[in-house]
Amino acid sequence: VCTCSGGTAATGAACSQDSAEICDSCNAGFEKNGKICEANVCTCGGGTPATGAACSQDNAEICESCDTGFQMSGSICEAHVCTCSGGTAATKAACTDDNAEICDSCNPGFKKSGDICEAHVCTCSGGTAATGAACTDDNAEICDSCNPGFKKSGDICEAHVCTCSGGTAATGAACSQD
Repeated sequence: VCTCSGGTAATGAACSQDSAEICDSCNAGFEKNGKICEANVCTCGGGTPATGAACSQDNAEICESCDTGFQMSGSICEAHVCTCSGGTAATKAACTDDNAEICDSCNPGFKKSGDICEAHVCTCSGGTAATGAACTDDNAEICDSCNPGFKKSGDICEAHVCTCSGGTAATGAACSQD
């Protein structure tokens, strides 16, 4: 009588040696290798490979489950794809939900706020506040341009100072230069 782990043992003339491991056919998840049945070995990039009957073809990429940052697509694990407006999107395990806005790092002019990048907000008394990469520090007074009656001094707008000997000096927009 023959034996066969992983399949159906050979019988009759096919069983040429008593107590030998000689298989007639293999169970799901096994393939015949000579006279014996060997378990299929599956691979899985991004997860846990299938085993047993679930591994229906030797050397196939068939996944049982997926790692964090991956999702099942048919029988394989595909990496989640994240987005990030204002920075660099998270990848691999850091991208925990597919199509989610999850940022790994932020571009100049942006700051991390939870998983996303938010634009810095600058102020400018006497002009128009800087935006985007020009707004290098959040809540900073950084001016992009100045209103009439003001001049750029570094990052800020300062009011022109007019003088008038013999009368009243002009102020505001009427004071167009020092």
